[in-house]
Amino acid sequence: KSPPAHLGPLAHLAAAAQAGVVCCLLTNPIWLVKTRLELQQNLGGARSPDPYRGFIHALSTIAAHEGLRGLYRGLGPSLLLVSHGAIQFSAYERIKSL
Repeated sequence: KSPPAHLGPLAHLAAAAQAGVVCCLLTNPIWLVKTRLELQQNLGGARSPDPYRGFIHALSTIAAHEGLRGLYRGLGPSLLLVSHGAIQFSAYERIKSL
């Protein structure tokens, strides 16, 4: 058997960035619904006129009223933060090999 191929820093950076993007795409709807559920009660204690009854109700309501695009609001800033994790992972892999 031949030894396993060694990945360079750019390959680690690309792999970490891809993993981060996939993670953002899969979890953004969950974070959006969580945030909306937390914020449906105003600071004064008054509830919104048509509150979400739970996670599934909020998810289906957002999808029905705002479409698939509505579930991905705020995705841009999340994708910008992927670079931080990708750089950390690349640095970790480099330091680990020293």
